[in-house]
Formats: sequence, C-alpha cells, structure tokens
Amino acid sequence: MRLLSLAVVALAPMFGAVDPSLIGLAMPDAKAIAGLDVQQSKNSSFGSYLLSQIDNHAFELLTRETGLDPRTDVQQIVAASTAQGRSSLVVVKGRFTPQRLIDMAAKSGATQETYKGVTMLHGMGDLEGVAFLDTSTILAGTLADVKAAIDRKQSNATFTGALAQRSKEMAAANDAWFATNVSLAEFSKGRVPAQLGGNGGGFGNALEAITQGSGGVKFAAAGATLNLEATARSPQDAQALADVLRFGASMVQMQRNKGDNQAKAASLLDAATFVASGSVTRISILVPEQILEQLYKTPKARAQVR
Repeated sequence: MRLLSLAVVALAPMFGAVDPSLIGLAMPDAKAIAGLDVQQSKNSSFGSYLLSQIDNHAFELLTRETGLDPRTDVQQIVAASTAQGRSSLVVVKGRFTPQRLIDMAAKSGATQETYKGVTMLHGMGDLEGVAFLDTSTILAGTLADVKAAIDRKQSNATFTGALAQRSKEMAAANDAWFATNVSLAEFSKGRVPAQLGGNGGGFGNALEAITQGSGGVKFAAAGATLNLEATARSPQDAQALADVLRFGASMVQMQRNKGDNQAKAASLLDAATFVASGSVTRISILVPEQILEQLYKTPKARAQVR
C-alpha cells in the first residue's frame, strides 16, 4: 500500500476547495487542518503542467494492481492533526473499488478487521489503519483516530468550533489552504534566518505573538495568488509582524542582482503586500505561472512531487 502513499505525495501540490463534510470528520481536538481537491486543481494551468511532468510509472503500477488511478479517481483529501502530531487522520474522497484495494493489501501482508460494519486494514507500511466508509470515502491514520472517525460518522457527530469554521472559509475561497490554531512559532523553530531574528528578536519574536494562522493558494491562468492570515495577540503585535515582513522583503529585493534565484525571489516580493488590520496581519503574493513551473523544476520541489 506504499503505492497509495506515493500517489498522495505526488498529487500534494494540487490543493483545493473540499466538501465540508470531509472537514466534519476531523477529531474534536484537531489543531491543524489542510485540504486538497485534485478534481478542481488539476484543471488549472499549473495543475495541467504538473500532470504533464509526473512520472507515470508508479500510477500505472497502482492502476494495474488496484484499478485505482489517483490522477482521475481521487477527488478530494482532508488531513487533520492534533498538537505536535500526536494524532492524525486523512480523509480521501473519490471513486474506489474497495475489494480490489483490500485484495492488494492482503497480498502485501495487511490484516483485515470489521469495525462497526466498516472494513479496516492494519499493517500497511506507514499507514497504521485504513478504513473504507463506502465506495467514495477512505480513512487513513492511527487505528484510534480511524475508529473514532467511524464513530463520529455513524453518530452524525461533526467537527465544530472556530477552526472548523475557518477551515470551511479557507476551503471555499482557495485552491490550496490550511488553518491552524497553534502558534506559528511552533512551525518555524529552527527555520527562521538569522538576519530576521532566528535566534531571538525580529521575526522570531513576531511569530511568538501569533495565536492562529491560515492560508491558501488560488490558481488562475496567469499563475497563483498566495494569501496568508495571522492572528496576533494584539494590534501592536500584528503591526510588528507586518513591519518585520516588509523589512525581510526589502532585504531580499536588495539582493536581486546576485543571481537568478535571488532575482526570482525579489520579483515575487515586488508585488507582495503586508497589511495589518486590527489583530490580523494579511500577506498576499502573486506568483506568475512561469515562476510556478520554474519552482517545480528545482530538485527540492521535484522531489516533493515525484
């Protein structure tokens, strides 16, 4: 079943709006949620480009074994996680033939269980548990989280609260999105450049003041627009973050003559905006289609897709 994992990774750049009912299956204590809509995003200029560049060998092997072609059969994905990733759940919507997938998994040594009328598989590589809610919905994650999601589905319970509402808003407005109510400083540890205050002060301190964040990408024929929002503890903290981001952008722009990569980064930031409104800092960056394709061609980006 590692082939299924590979397929999900290969399609990861194609995020998009998702069915709210998939978000509703998230665990009550989820701290971060992201969504992916293959069906919608593959029709964008960049989505079409990615499909033309992907190595089809793994997909062809997967299709032969299972009858599943992620490029056409997988429609939407939602992933949810608790603080520090102690608990995780992935919900996949599409067109599936469960029995063929079950038969393939059995050949690979997976074991089968029926939980409240739902077929579950154990021992599938990095996936602790996989369950088939029906022919259009697959659950994957830890055994406890998969079973808990089945319980929520059958009892008509749903994920509610501020994060649920924000997730639905981001999914409706973007082709790529995430939402979290964990401080963004948790995601940036060890990743903030020294010139921005990675060892204290500057950007590092500004991130400490962020209590929740969300973001998304909207694809268009000319490229994509990246929008990010960060909610701070106070309007002063939000303004401080915007100021630090502008300072960092100006530093990058000053390096535009020092190489091709620096020139590309500077050109992106030329059209970027950093605005504080109340306790929220909003960031918007327009990425032309040509730049998106160039970014994909870098070794690191290519490895993430393939």
